[in-house]
Parts: sequence; structure tokens; C-alpha cells
Amino acid sequence: MCTNKVSSTFVYYWCKEKENIMITFNEVIGYDTIKEDLKIIVDVLKGDKDSIKQGVPLIKGLLLYGGPGVGKTMMATALINESNRKVFICKKDEIDSDFIRKIKNTFKEASNNTPSIVFLDDLDKFAKNDKREAEYDEYVTVQSCIDEVSDKDVFVLATANKINYFPKSLLRVGRFDKIIKIDNPNYVDTVKIIAYYLEKKEFIKDIDIEFMGKLMHGYSCAEIEQIINDTVLLANYNNSNVINIDCFIEAYMRRFHDITNNTNKYLYNKNDIEIKNRNLIAYHEAGHLVVYEILNPGTVLLATINGSYFSGGFVKKYEENTVNDIKSIESRIVGILGGKAAVELKFGILDLGAKRDISMAENLVNESISRLCCFGFNLYRVFSGENPDTEKIIRVELEKYYQKAKEIIFNNMEFLDKVANALLEKQMITSFDIEEIKSNCKINYVSI
Repeated sequence: MCTNKVSSTFVYYWCKEKENIMITFNEVIGYDTIKEDLKIIVDVLKGDKDSIKQGVPLIKGLLLYGGPGVGKTMMATALINESNRKVFICKKDEIDSDFIRKIKNTFKEASNNTPSIVFLDDLDKFAKNDKREAEYDEYVTVQSCIDEVSDKDVFVLATANKINYFPKSLLRVGRFDKIIKIDNPNYVDTVKIIAYYLEKKEFIKDIDIEFMGKLMHGYSCAEIEQIINDTVLLANYNNSNVINIDCFIEAYMRRFHDITNNTNKYLYNKNDIEIKNRNLIAYHEAGHLVVYEILNPGTVLLATINGSYFSGGFVKKYEENTVNDIKSIESRIVGILGGKAAVELKFGILDLGAKRDISMAENLVNESISRLCCFGFNLYRVFSGENPDTEKIIRVELEKYYQKAKEIIFNNMEFLDKVANALLEKQMITSFDIEEIKSNCKINYVSI
């Protein structure tokens, strides 16, 4: 990167000539609505004639916030490059007194070189942020500096992971006129991002991008890029001449679940007790899978018994819609209890590994009763003991959902056995395996 220093050792001016490849909005994959908002701001910053003619006021500040790796800095960089303005960057890299001086000098340089942009990168790192509404010197200085350049053609751009500890006075209109939250990409954008990174790779074969998108849904842009790179590295390490879906799944399991193909192989040739435990784990996970697939066909992405000795395994399913309704919550509760139901129906014993599942199911029932008021407002927020019948209602509801899970398992024992056997044979199965199993057995679908 080519940079031209301006007056001091910490302020930089980004110019068009500094890079052969400039990051623009074309390089930002997905996030179409947010990009549209940023393009509107760029038009104002560039002094769009129509905007000036119509009396559109100059936007003074923009704050982009969201978790790490969602692309805040990339979007900020695209805005800077497309605005054709000089930019002065301020990032916390010095001790407190020197840093406050750095903030002031950054705004001073921007004021002397208008039209310009002050880029406050990682604004939430400027101070410790250990108290809400605290008036830290750093934030007071930023506020003061913004006010001092309010009559100048200086645009203030900032990024932050969290804004809940910022003083409200810093976030008000006139300092940051627009605040945009950037979440992890949705499913559609996740697929676009995966396709973008795969375009740069060679020897791609048998890649199902839709499956990959579902598996990576909910992860950040940085995590998506990293998993694609991990996939390539793993293929190279295994001396494979192609990058396929198996490489991707293994890379995903290694990075996000610390599971390799060899994790549980020590269980194969052990004693009868460990073999029995392995069977219990397989039927437990198969129980989750069967209930999820019966209630919401096609939602299970993968299942594995290749976890640690104590955690056994897990089932990963895809939920595109994060807005819950009561039916989806009930389906989730029944699915969570499916592992316990499967073990107890198949082996006639208590599933001692279902403690965590029971706790999760109880929490969801609590939520539906006390927060969503599924049983009326008289039970709203009953956790404080306002209603003595609450625990009884929770137990009754848990029992109802558990009986539903047992009913589904009982009516689909063939499906359960085939899934469990596949897990015992392969350690992990995916949606492709599940569809093949379903095509070779009778499925009794029901609904909540």
C-alpha cells in the first residue's frame, strides 16, 4: 500500500494512485441494502449536483458497528475510496495522554485539508469501556473534536464492534447522523461470498454451494474466507488433486468443532462397555436427527458421533428464518428430546447423557410460557416466583413434548435404525446420506 504522510507520523492520506487495485463497493459481496445506504452517502460527500440543488444537508458522521469479521472496515474503505476525499486515520496505538493528543491532531489535519474524512477505526477500543455511560476522556475528546469541525467539510467515519458502552451524547444526531449495524451475512449473501472465493481457486469438483452456504450460515465473512482457505490447505495436505465437498466438511469440522476423522477411532477396539456407549451415542444422535427430519424435512445438514468421549456427537441443522413462532419452538423442543426418546425406546434404559438436552428443552419451555405468554399473560415473567403453578406447568409441557418425541421415534424405528447404523459405520453423515436413507425406508411424517 502506498501512503503519503501529512505533517505527522500518524496521519495518512489515501489517494487514488496509492494502489493498483482499489477496494470499491463492487468488491463488497452481498449486503445490498447497506451498500445502497453507503452509496447515497457517497453521493452527498462527492457533492452530487442534484442533491445540492435540492438542499440535501451534508451528512456529518457515520458509525458502522457489528461483530468481528463482518466487513466493517472493508465497507468503510470502499466508502472512502469512492468518495475521492482525503482521509485521516485514527486508531488506538498509543498510551492515553499521547493518544488524546493524536485524536486532536487527526481532526486538525482533516480540518486543514477539506473536503476530508476522519476515520476512527475501532472506536470502541479508544477507551476501556468497562462502565456504561462513562465519560471517558477519549470519547469526550472525540465529541469535542467533532463539534469543532461541524462547520467544516469534514466527514467523520467510525467502526466499532459494540456501541452499548458509548455515551449517548456521542451517538446523537449531529455527531453520528447515521448508525448502521452490520450482522453476519444471511444465507443468500453467504452463498455469494462462498462462490466469490471459490472462483479464485482451481480444481474445484463436486462442490454443492447451497449446502456449504447452509453450513456456514451465521458465520462472519472472515470465517467464511478462512474456511475456504482451510479447505484448500487440507486438500493440498492430503495430496488431493481436487477440492471437493468432503474437504470442505472436514475443514469445517476441524475449525469449528475441533473434530478430525480420527478423533474417536480409539473406541473401535476397546472393551464391551465402550462399544455399548458408542451404540448409545449413535442412537441418541439418530434420535435428534429423525425427529428434526420428520417435523421439518431437509433441515439436517450433518450428524456425527465423532465428538469427545463425554460430548459424544451432535446434529447440525439449518434454520434460515431466525424469527421464531410457537410451532418452530415446539419443533425444536421435541427435536432436543428426540435423543433421550430414541435411547429409551431402543434399549429400554434411561439416557444418562440427556442432561444437557433436558436443560435446553426446559429453558425453551420457560421462554414460551414466561416471555411469549403462550399460556396467557397471567404467567408473564414467572421466574421470580410470582405464580406457584409455574413449575408444574413446565413439567407438564416437557412431558407432553417428550411423549411426542417418543411417538415420532416409535413410528419411524426403521429410519432410526438405518441412521444409527450409518453413524456407526461412517462416524459422520450429511444431508446427502440422509436423503439416500430416507429413499430406502418408509417415513411416517407428522406435524406438531
